Amino acid sequence: MISQTVFPGDLITADGHNALLEDIGSLSVRQNRPPRPPRPQTHAWQCSVGAGATQGDCRVFIRTGLINDNEPTIAYLTEHDDRGWVMPKDYPKTRISNGIAERSLREPLDPPYLLVSSDQDFVAVPDASRPLTFQTTEAWAKDLLSCSITLSARKVSIINNRIVPTQYRLWAGQMPSTPTYPYGERDLARLYLLQGKKPEDQQLFIHQLEFHDLMSAPVDPVTLLPDYQPLDLADLGAGAFLGLGLVAGAVSGINIVEQELTNQVNQALMNLQTSASSVEFWTV
Repeated sequence: MISQTVFPGDLITADGHNALLEDIGSLSVRQNRPPRPPRPQTHAWQCSVGAGATQGDCRVFIRTGLINDNEPTIAYLTEHDDRGWVMPKDYPKTRISNGIAERSLREPLDPPYLLVSSDQDFVAVPDASRPLTFQTTEAWAKDLLSCSITLSARKVSIINNRIVPTQYRLWAGQMPSTPTYPYGERDLARLYLLQGKKPEDQQLFIHQLEFHDLMSAPVDPVTLLPDYQPLDLADLGAGAFLGLGLVAGAVSGINIVEQELTNQVNQALMNLQTSASSVEFWTV
Protein backbone atom coordinates (compact mmCIF):
# COMPACT_ATOMS: atom_id res chain seq x y z
CA MET A 1 0.00 0.00 0.00
CA ILE A 2 1.27 3.43 -0.93
CA SER A 3 0.95 5.95 1.86
CA GLN A 4 0.80 9.61 0.93
CA THR A 5 -0.01 12.63 3.07
CA VAL A 6 -1.51 15.65 1.39
CA PHE A 7 -1.64 19.11 2.97
CA PRO A 8 -3.81 22.05 1.97
CA GLY A 9 -2.23 23.95 -0.89
CA ASP A 10 -0.16 20.99 -2.13
CA LEU A 11 -0.30 20.20 -5.80
CA ILE A 12 -1.48 16.68 -6.45
CA THR A 13 0.09 14.97 -9.40
CA ALA A 14 -1.84 12.63 -11.64
CA ASP A 15 0.25 9.67 -10.46
CA GLY A 16 -0.47 10.51 -6.85
CA HIS A 17 -4.18 10.90 -7.49
CA ASN A 18 -4.37 7.52 -9.21
CA ALA A 19 -2.40 5.89 -6.44
CA LEU A 20 -4.82 7.20 -3.80
CA LEU A 21 -7.79 5.87 -5.79
CA GLU A 22 -6.17 2.46 -6.01
CA ASP A 23 -5.55 2.43 -2.25
CA ILE A 24 -9.17 3.35 -1.52
CA GLY A 25 -10.44 0.82 -4.02
CA SER A 26 -8.42 -1.98 -2.43
CA LEU A 27 -10.12 -1.30 0.91
CA SER A 28 -13.65 -1.04 -0.51
CA VAL A 29 -16.08 -3.87 -1.06
CA ARG A 30 -16.62 -4.24 -4.80
CA GLN A 31 -19.85 -5.48 -6.25
CA ASN A 32 -20.73 -6.00 -9.86
CA ARG A 33 -23.70 -4.08 -11.17
CA PRO A 34 -26.79 -6.22 -11.73
CA PRO A 35 -27.35 -7.02 -15.40
CA ARG A 36 -29.82 -4.83 -17.19
CA PRO A 37 -33.13 -6.50 -17.94
CA PRO A 38 -33.39 -7.47 -21.60
CA ARG A 39 -35.38 -5.11 -23.75
CA PRO A 40 -38.57 -6.54 -25.19
CA GLN A 41 -38.09 -7.68 -28.76
CA THR A 42 -40.36 -5.54 -30.90
CA HIS A 43 -40.51 -5.27 -34.65
CA ALA A 44 -42.57 -3.73 -37.37
CA TRP A 45 -46.07 -5.20 -37.89
CA GLN A 46 -46.01 -7.11 -34.60
CA CYS A 47 -49.60 -8.18 -33.87
CA SER A 48 -51.31 -8.74 -30.55
CA VAL A 49 -54.93 -9.57 -29.75
CA GLY A 50 -57.40 -8.75 -27.03
CA ALA A 51 -60.97 -9.74 -26.29
CA GLY A 52 -63.75 -7.80 -27.96
CA ALA A 53 -66.92 -6.54 -26.34
CA THR A 54 -68.96 -9.40 -27.85
CA GLN A 55 -68.39 -13.15 -27.50
CA GLY A 56 -66.39 -14.37 -30.49
CA ASP A 57 -64.96 -10.93 -31.35
CA CYS A 58 -61.34 -9.95 -30.82
CA ARG A 59 -59.33 -6.78 -31.25
CA VAL A 60 -56.10 -6.91 -33.24
CA PHE A 61 -53.45 -4.31 -32.42
CA ILE A 62 -50.56 -3.80 -34.83
CA ARG A 63 -47.18 -2.19 -34.24
CA THR A 64 -46.59 0.37 -36.94
CA GLY A 65 -44.38 -0.29 -39.93
CA LEU A 66 -43.49 1.66 -43.06
CA ILE A 67 -43.96 1.11 -46.77
CA ASN A 68 -41.92 3.43 -48.96
CA ASP A 69 -41.50 5.61 -45.84
CA ASN A 70 -45.29 5.89 -45.55
CA GLU A 71 -47.30 4.65 -42.60
CA PRO A 72 -50.40 2.57 -43.43
CA THR A 73 -53.63 3.39 -41.65
CA ILE A 74 -56.71 1.71 -40.20
CA ALA A 75 -60.03 2.98 -41.48
CA TYR A 76 -62.64 4.21 -38.98
CA LEU A 77 -66.02 5.80 -39.54
CA THR A 78 -66.03 9.38 -38.35
CA GLU A 79 -69.42 8.74 -36.72
CA HIS A 80 -71.02 5.63 -35.17
CA ASP A 81 -68.06 3.33 -35.69
CA ASP A 82 -68.64 -0.18 -34.29
CA ARG A 83 -65.49 0.10 -32.19
CA GLY A 84 -66.95 2.97 -30.18
CA TRP A 85 -64.37 5.54 -31.25
CA VAL A 86 -65.41 9.16 -30.88
CA MET A 87 -63.46 11.36 -33.26
CA PRO A 88 -61.92 14.41 -31.54
CA LYS A 89 -63.14 17.76 -32.78
CA ASP A 90 -59.59 18.79 -33.68
CA TYR A 91 -58.83 15.61 -35.64
CA PRO A 92 -56.68 16.49 -38.70
CA LYS A 93 -58.87 17.13 -41.71
CA THR A 94 -56.16 15.76 -44.00
CA ARG A 95 -56.91 12.30 -42.56
CA ILE A 96 -60.65 12.47 -43.26
CA SER A 97 -62.22 11.59 -46.61
CA ASN A 98 -65.90 11.03 -47.32
CA GLY A 99 -66.77 10.14 -43.71
CA ILE A 100 -63.76 7.81 -43.27
CA ALA A 101 -60.89 8.65 -40.90
CA GLU A 102 -57.48 7.21 -41.71
CA ARG A 103 -56.19 6.57 -38.20
CA SER A 104 -52.48 6.35 -37.42
CA LEU A 105 -51.21 3.36 -35.46
CA ARG A 106 -49.22 5.79 -33.30
CA GLU A 107 -52.22 7.64 -31.89
CA PRO A 108 -51.77 7.51 -28.08
CA LEU A 109 -55.43 7.93 -27.09
CA ASP A 110 -57.66 4.93 -27.78
CA PRO A 111 -55.21 3.51 -30.35
CA PRO A 112 -56.83 2.02 -33.46
CA TYR A 113 -57.32 -1.69 -33.90
CA LEU A 114 -58.92 -4.16 -36.28
CA LEU A 115 -62.07 -5.88 -35.06
CA VAL A 116 -62.53 -9.46 -36.26
CA SER A 117 -65.43 -11.82 -35.66
CA SER A 118 -65.23 -15.60 -35.52
CA ASP A 119 -68.56 -15.78 -37.39
CA GLN A 120 -67.73 -13.45 -40.28
CA ASP A 121 -63.98 -12.99 -40.74
CA PHE A 122 -62.61 -16.50 -40.15
CA VAL A 123 -62.72 -19.30 -42.71
CA ALA A 124 -62.29 -23.02 -42.14
CA VAL A 125 -58.84 -24.52 -42.73
CA PRO A 126 -58.98 -27.75 -44.80
CA ASP A 127 -57.59 -30.80 -43.03
CA ALA A 128 -54.91 -31.22 -45.70
CA SER A 129 -53.69 -27.66 -45.02
CA ARG A 130 -53.50 -27.88 -41.23
CA PRO A 131 -50.15 -26.71 -39.82
CA LEU A 132 -48.32 -29.34 -37.80
CA THR A 133 -48.97 -27.35 -34.62
CA PHE A 134 -52.66 -28.20 -34.91
CA GLN A 135 -52.29 -31.88 -35.73
CA THR A 136 -52.27 -33.16 -32.17
CA THR A 137 -54.96 -35.52 -30.90
CA GLU A 138 -56.57 -32.72 -28.91
CA ALA A 139 -56.47 -30.28 -31.84
CA TRP A 140 -57.97 -32.75 -34.33
CA ALA A 141 -61.06 -32.93 -32.14
CA LYS A 142 -61.67 -29.21 -32.76
CA ASP A 143 -62.32 -27.09 -35.82
CA LEU A 144 -59.52 -24.88 -37.11
CA LEU A 145 -60.28 -21.52 -38.68
CA SER A 146 -57.98 -18.78 -39.93
CA CYS A 147 -58.05 -15.06 -40.62
CA SER A 148 -55.37 -12.97 -42.33
CA ILE A 149 -53.99 -9.62 -41.19
CA THR A 150 -53.34 -7.98 -44.53
CA LEU A 151 -51.52 -4.94 -45.81
CA SER A 152 -53.10 -3.66 -49.01
CA ALA A 153 -51.85 -1.20 -51.60
CA ARG A 154 -54.95 0.17 -53.27
CA LYS A 155 -55.41 3.53 -54.89
CA VAL A 156 -59.17 3.39 -54.45
CA SER A 157 -61.31 1.40 -52.01
CA ILE A 158 -65.01 1.37 -51.23
CA ILE A 159 -65.93 1.33 -47.55
CA ASN A 160 -69.60 1.46 -46.52
CA ASN A 161 -70.44 2.41 -50.12
CA ARG A 162 -68.03 5.35 -49.93
CA ILE A 163 -65.14 5.81 -52.33
CA VAL A 164 -61.95 6.45 -50.37
CA PRO A 165 -58.70 7.28 -52.19
CA THR A 166 -55.77 5.95 -50.19
CA GLN A 167 -52.68 3.94 -50.93
CA TYR A 168 -51.79 1.76 -47.93
CA ARG A 169 -54.25 0.35 -45.42
CA LEU A 170 -54.48 -2.54 -42.95
CA TRP A 171 -57.30 -5.07 -43.04
CA ALA A 172 -58.37 -8.24 -41.31
CA GLY A 173 -60.63 -10.91 -42.75
CA GLN A 174 -62.31 -10.26 -46.07
CA MET A 175 -61.22 -7.40 -48.29
CA PRO A 176 -63.99 -4.78 -48.58
CA SER A 177 -64.30 -4.28 -52.36
CA THR A 178 -62.68 -4.78 -55.74
CA PRO A 179 -60.53 -1.71 -56.39
CA THR A 180 -59.13 -0.28 -59.55
CA TYR A 181 -55.82 -1.76 -60.58
CA PRO A 182 -52.98 -1.85 -59.78
CA TYR A 183 -53.49 -3.33 -56.36
CA GLY A 184 -51.82 -5.92 -54.19
CA GLU A 185 -51.92 -7.53 -50.77
CA ARG A 186 -49.37 -8.97 -48.40
CA ASP A 187 -50.16 -11.04 -45.32
CA LEU A 188 -48.47 -9.64 -42.22
CA ALA A 189 -49.80 -12.26 -39.84
CA ARG A 190 -52.35 -15.04 -39.66
CA LEU A 191 -54.76 -15.72 -36.83
CA TYR A 192 -55.69 -19.33 -36.09
CA LEU A 193 -58.82 -20.07 -34.08
CA LEU A 194 -59.07 -23.53 -32.54
CA GLN A 195 -62.77 -23.94 -31.80
CA GLY A 196 -64.50 -26.64 -29.78
CA LYS A 197 -68.15 -27.54 -29.48
CA LYS A 198 -68.91 -24.94 -26.79
CA PRO A 199 -68.72 -21.20 -27.59
CA GLU A 200 -66.26 -20.58 -24.77
CA ASP A 201 -64.03 -23.48 -25.83
CA GLN A 202 -61.76 -21.66 -28.25
CA GLN A 203 -58.11 -20.63 -28.43
CA LEU A 204 -56.56 -17.94 -30.61
CA PHE A 205 -53.00 -18.15 -31.96
CA ILE A 206 -50.92 -15.63 -33.94
CA HIS A 207 -48.54 -16.69 -36.69
CA GLN A 208 -46.36 -13.67 -37.47
CA LEU A 209 -45.27 -13.57 -41.11
CA GLU A 210 -43.62 -10.16 -41.57
CA PHE A 211 -41.03 -8.51 -39.32
CA HIS A 212 -39.50 -5.61 -41.27
CA ASP A 213 -40.45 -2.43 -43.09
CA LEU A 214 -41.37 -2.88 -46.73
CA MET A 215 -40.98 -1.34 -50.13
CA SER A 216 -43.51 -1.64 -52.93
CA ALA A 217 -43.93 -0.71 -56.57
CA PRO A 218 -46.63 -1.22 -59.20
CA VAL A 219 -46.08 -4.13 -61.56
CA ASP A 220 -47.35 -3.62 -65.10
CA PRO A 221 -48.26 -6.56 -67.35
CA VAL A 222 -45.93 -7.71 -70.08
CA THR A 223 -46.87 -5.70 -73.15
CA LEU A 224 -47.63 -8.26 -75.82
CA LEU A 225 -48.49 -5.62 -78.40
CA PRO A 226 -46.45 -2.48 -77.61
CA ASP A 227 -48.10 -0.36 -80.30
CA TYR A 228 -51.60 -1.70 -79.73
CA GLN A 229 -54.49 0.70 -80.14
CA PRO A 230 -58.20 -0.18 -80.00
CA LEU A 231 -59.16 -1.46 -83.43
CA ASP A 232 -61.99 -0.36 -85.66
CA LEU A 233 -62.11 -2.96 -88.40
CA ALA A 234 -64.85 -1.09 -90.24
CA ASP A 235 -62.22 1.42 -91.28
CA LEU A 236 -60.15 -1.35 -92.86
CA GLY A 237 -62.82 -2.50 -95.28
CA ALA A 238 -64.21 -5.92 -96.03
CA GLY A 239 -60.85 -7.10 -97.37
CA ALA A 240 -59.52 -7.24 -93.83
CA PHE A 241 -61.48 -10.47 -93.34
CA LEU A 242 -60.10 -12.34 -96.30
CA GLY A 243 -57.28 -13.74 -94.19
CA LEU A 244 -59.91 -15.08 -91.77
CA GLY A 245 -61.73 -16.92 -94.51
CA LEU A 246 -64.61 -14.44 -94.57
CA VAL A 247 -65.85 -12.90 -97.82
CA ALA A 248 -67.61 -9.60 -97.37
CA GLY A 249 -70.25 -10.31 -99.96
CA ALA A 250 -71.09 -13.69 -98.44
CA VAL A 251 -71.74 -12.45 -94.92
CA SER A 252 -74.87 -10.54 -94.09
CA GLY A 253 -74.41 -7.66 -91.71
CA ILE A 254 -70.60 -7.67 -91.99
CA ASN A 255 -70.31 -4.41 -90.06
CA ILE A 256 -71.96 -6.01 -87.02
CA VAL A 257 -69.58 -8.99 -87.18
CA GLU A 258 -66.57 -6.69 -87.53
CA GLN A 259 -67.57 -4.56 -84.54
CA GLU A 260 -68.33 -7.62 -82.39
CA LEU A 261 -64.93 -9.12 -83.15
CA THR A 262 -63.27 -5.79 -82.44
CA ASN A 263 -65.04 -5.53 -79.07
CA GLN A 264 -63.98 -9.04 -78.10
CA VAL A 265 -60.33 -8.39 -78.95
CA ASN A 266 -60.30 -5.08 -77.09
CA GLN A 267 -62.01 -6.58 -74.04
CA ALA A 268 -59.60 -9.53 -73.96
CA LEU A 269 -56.60 -7.19 -73.92
CA MET A 270 -58.18 -5.03 -71.21
CA ASN A 271 -58.82 -8.12 -69.08
CA LEU A 272 -55.20 -9.19 -69.55
CA GLN A 273 -53.94 -5.83 -68.35
CA THR A 274 -56.32 -5.71 -65.38
CA SER A 275 -55.51 -9.21 -64.17
CA ALA A 276 -51.75 -8.87 -64.64
CA SER A 277 -51.40 -5.44 -62.99
CA SER A 278 -50.50 -5.65 -59.32
CA VAL A 279 -48.17 -4.33 -56.61
CA GLU A 280 -44.99 -6.06 -55.62
CA PHE A 281 -43.70 -5.98 -52.03
CA TRP A 282 -40.22 -6.71 -50.76
CA THR A 283 -38.42 -6.38 -47.43
CA VAL A 284 -36.11 -3.42 -46.89
